Amino acid sequence: IDCAGINNIDNRSNQEDAMVTANLTGEQVEELKQNTAEHFWPHARPAGDVSDDVGIKLVKSAEGIWVEDVDGDKYLDLVAGMFLKAIGHGRKEIAEAVYKQMLDISFSPGATITPVTAELAGKVASLAPDKQSRIYFTSGGSESVETAIKMAKNYHVNNGDAGRWKVLSRKGSYHGGTHMCMSLGQPGGVVAQIGPLMPGNVHVAQHN
Repeated sequence: IDCAGINNIDNRSNQEDAMVTANLTGEQVEELKQNTAEHFWPHARPAGDVSDDVGIKLVKSAEGIWVEDVDGDKYLDLVAGMFLKAIGHGRKEIAEAVYKQMLDISFSPGATITPVTAELAGKVASLAPDKQSRIYFTSGGSESVETAIKMAKNYHVNNGDAGRWKVLSRKGSYHGGTHMCMSLGQPGGVVAQIGPLMPGNVHVAQHN
């Protein structure tokens, strides 16, 4: 088998895919907008609206703090995606590192750990005030908040104090989009739409 030949084919395919995304035809754009209108469920926005004024924008690329749509218009990404792109878009060195790792192994099975995960755990612990810290990796902010609450509750259970399960948080604060995280902030209008929130939350007023 000509592995080099296969790699060249893969590289050409990747380059062609990137070119297609960068140079969409008008027909392709309309088809993508139709798919968006009919099948995409957006976060915190009305579904089905792809109008030019207030609808969901179809974006094709981003670099640094700028995001570009299929019409070539650029937008300043003031909130870093969803508070997760503080390092900016289009970081080639990060893409290459992720690509290389996924070629080696993209997800380690239970009871296993990859060398890079072990290295990262040590690095994070070295930066923490407690150098003996253990690092629990999660996939995002909402999962991190939920994990922290579960750990806190489990801590008290393990200490024989299972009655300590209430959580104090500020009313109207934002902690994530999952049900438990929304319960912490007690968003006003949303409560009526999703039913009772997680019990045990004690909300205090925001400071002036």
